[in-house]
Amino acid sequence: GIAWIRVLYSYPKYFTDELIEVFATEPKVVKYVDLPLQHAHDAVLRSMNRPDTRAGMEELIAKLRARIPGVAIRSTFIVGFPGETDAQYQTLRRFVEKQRFDKVGIFTYSEEEDTAAAAMGKKVSEEVMQERYHDLMSLQSKISEEINIGLEHQELDVLIEGHDAEQSGIAVGRSYREAPEVDGQIYIEGDAESAPGEIVRVRLLQGFTYDIVGERVQ
Repeated sequence: GIAWIRVLYSYPKYFTDELIEVFATEPKVVKYVDLPLQHAHDAVLRSMNRPDTRAGMEELIAKLRARIPGVAIRSTFIVGFPGETDAQYQTLRRFVEKQRFDKVGIFTYSEEEDTAAAAMGKKVSEEVMQERYHDLMSLQSKISEEINIGLEHQELDVLIEGHDAEQSGIAVGRSYREAPEVDGQIYIEGDAESAPGEIVRVRLLQGFTYDIVGERVQ
């Protein structure tokens, strides 16, 4: 049967109390929330036609953390949206710094034809977009590394996906905290036996920015 159900890319409006309760109590639903917030300044969110506000986001994140023990929260943000001022970017930066998301994807704004954003004035220069992108990536990388280091010596169930192509005897997988393709992986030293699809107990030994090294619990 199915062991894990991972819900991805769920907008804040979908997180009713009932859904939060499912995350908190249903054993098969992994405690991983993928919340694409995109920005944290209300004016930029309005420009994006997003119904969310920073206050509403903060309230939801606090509720998720209070009601789903051990929840891992991932989000995505866009820098350089047309009209984004330095002050608005700094609001986003402070938000990311304060919330300490487990995982974050950051993108620079990319213009698409025939969209409302494409018709907006006040385009942000490529140079400024790149500065903001690298600044936010640097901030989040530090947060992610601190969180992963904080997981050292804990034990987690890990779904095996395969073995390291470059080093023998190392299995590779993910815990509930890592989604496929977008997050890091867990490298399990001294494990040549575990088969893809198997779920094994792993003690985490060393956390890095994206990945974690561990060993099987015998």
